Amino acid sequence: MPTETKEYSLYAPGNLVITRKELYSYDPHQMIAGGTVGVVLSGPVPNYNNHCQVHFVGFPEPWWVNFGEIEPYLNI
Repeated sequence: MPTETKEYSLYAPGNLVITRKELYSYDPHQMIAGGTVGVVLSGPVPNYNNHCQVHFVGFPEPWWVNFGEIEPYLNI
């Protein structure tokens, strides 16, 4: 029986990711659309374990996002 696993090495710096759905900032005017591609800049840091810093295409600053908000971008 298959089990659900998470492979966090897919979120290593330099890897491409895509948003699963819309992401919102504390500023309600800042939103990243679902399906936006970005590159991981840094992985988890102490006290922020389930997040990584991602620079999304079309946005001037990187965002800290939860691993559940993104998925690996697989160009198959």
